Amino acid sequence: MVNLTGLWSANDGGTYYLKQEGAALWWAGLSNDGLQNGLRFSNVFLGVVSEGEFGPESIDGRWVGVPRGTLMGTGALQLAINIDAAGNLVSLTKQGFSGGFHASLWLPVGKTAKAPNITEIFRLVKKNQNSDFPFPDHSLLDNLTPYRDHGVIFGKVVADPVNRPVHVNYRPDDGRQYQDFICLDDNQSPPDGDLNLEIQVDRVQLNEQTGFWTDGWTDGGSKFPANFKNKLDSGNNMLHLEAIMFGRVAECGDVQNYDLPPLLPGWQEQIGDSVLLSGQPMNGNVMIGAQDPLIGGYSATLTPMVKVGDYIRITGVLAMDIGHHGFFDAFRSDTEHRRLLEEDPSQQIQEIHPVYSIDIVNPTATADLTGVWADSDGSTYYLAQVGLSLWGLGMSPFRDGSFGTVLRGSIQNNQRVEGEWVDLPLGQRQSSGILKVDIDAGKLILSTSASGPFATLRRLYDAPIPHRVPAIQILPTLDECNPVEVASTVTFSVEPSGFPAQTVLSYSWTVVGAIGETDNAKPTFSVKMPASPGQITVNVTIEDGQGGQLSAEQTLFAYSAIQSKLINLVCALRTVVIVNPFPSALWDPTRDLPGPAFAQEVEEIRNAAEGILQRATDLLRLIGGGRG
Repeated sequence: MVNLTGLWSANDGGTYYLKQEGAALWWAGLSNDGLQNGLRFSNVFLGVVSEGEFGPESIDGRWVGVPRGTLMGTGALQLAINIDAAGNLVSLTKQGFSGGFHASLWLPVGKTAKAPNITEIFRLVKKNQNSDFPFPDHSLLDNLTPYRDHGVIFGKVVADPVNRPVHVNYRPDDGRQYQDFICLDDNQSPPDGDLNLEIQVDRVQLNEQTGFWTDGWTDGGSKFPANFKNKLDSGNNMLHLEAIMFGRVAECGDVQNYDLPPLLPGWQEQIGDSVLLSGQPMNGNVMIGAQDPLIGGYSATLTPMVKVGDYIRITGVLAMDIGHHGFFDAFRSDTEHRRLLEEDPSQQIQEIHPVYSIDIVNPTATADLTGVWADSDGSTYYLAQVGLSLWGLGMSPFRDGSFGTVLRGSIQNNQRVEGEWVDLPLGQRQSSGILKVDIDAGKLILSTSASGPFATLRRLYDAPIPHRVPAIQILPTLDECNPVEVASTVTFSVEPSGFPAQTVLSYSWTVVGAIGETDNAKPTFSVKMPASPGQITVNVTIEDGQGGQLSAEQTLFAYSAIQSKLINLVCALRTVVIVNPFPSALWDPTRDLPGPAFAQEVEEIRNAAEGILQRATDLLRLIGGGRG
């Protein structure tokens, strides 16, 4: 039997990780952004696969954007399953949708290649130093011994030696392109471009982190965990952090390879190849200021700003940096120096280097659960609440590859979520189960039973972009007391909302029952009303250039001059209220145009008004007011 589980490439520039269990189909769709994907869009889906005579034929379900990406939305989605005569899966094609879903074609793809281990990557990634004395100093591996890849550590930002939260080893006037960096100062001890922070590690959280002290160490855990523990114990839990500027492999002069994809995130790299700051790529947005002669670095301002005292989560490589060692013996080999440094906790040269991501922990008690959440094992959950449903995508840290999970549940009295979770072919773990989550009163902590995908989630920060559904409205809206007359010209406009910033929209207008202008591809559209009374319908469709579209419709009636005058008179009478003499409108101006009883109705209104006027005059005379 055909099963849809696997990796699929879509024409929206994303990779979709599908998992079919019985008739249920789950997926996570992540935009292809570089090393770290899903930053432009991340969506999750749950649907039902319908079987036909020759196998599965269609899928009907719902998709939701989650806040790993910036394109948020939700809607229905219907797909056709296309199978060839031999029974092989060919493609999935979109048949119906709502909410601005972009992809329309999915093709199955093979498994992705396994990434090199961190030691090999350190050997390949180049620094802008190129020296052989006293030791080789050109690749990351020349300076760094990786202890543990994709380490996740929480802590509080502390000031550097000159009381700054962040500094960078790069001059403000130096070029920011890769060729500028890799050839800086002819590789004669130039500034290395590293962005530096210091934190005081939250040891309570670190010790509670599942598997931190036992799993993932490059030496199998024989020495490195103890060395790092000694460093923290002897150094008041202080830890140095460094984000590299570029993570590429090309030498200075190797021009044809300057643009090869990076192997590690850098703060000057772009989109998915960049270091992430609170979930968003830094993209080189570092303002470099004055140099301090004490430490040689330059002040650096990040956006959002990282301040002394901020509680942050750091993800990156825990490494020993021999570039910070405090002794040198020319008669010892590089290997011997590394051994001595590893065994000397007084050197305190273990650090997170390079940094993959920085998350400023800044949760607020909000009305819903939409936001970015952290598990105790270092993973991240991107949750979106839609009505009383909770959708989510859980991912292990960058380069970890342990799991990728989709969940969906129903929220009960803002106290509990019940539903299901499923692992996708986004990681090694392949499991599923029942979701039962308890919600704390402030909606800052979620806890689940042992069968759930996580034990406890704590909110890192709120979603940077609200979960909004794009919508459009045609103006002017229908107003029965401002009738449109025959043979007049009306200019309509469209008011879009909820579209992401920088989206380029295109427009297409049509009209039935009247004559529209020739140019129908603008935000406005002029219509010549018909010569005789009748109904017209105006329609506009907006497309976002990525396959998404929305339509809206407006219906109006064209009135004759006498009809328009009568409507205006009646609406004017409606606005005159004297202690509400009539409990309801006697007739509707757009429905009950003058008929046999019209004169009688007007006579009744006039008589009532004369009666009100007479009584008001009498009352004023009695109380001594009025004109007499």
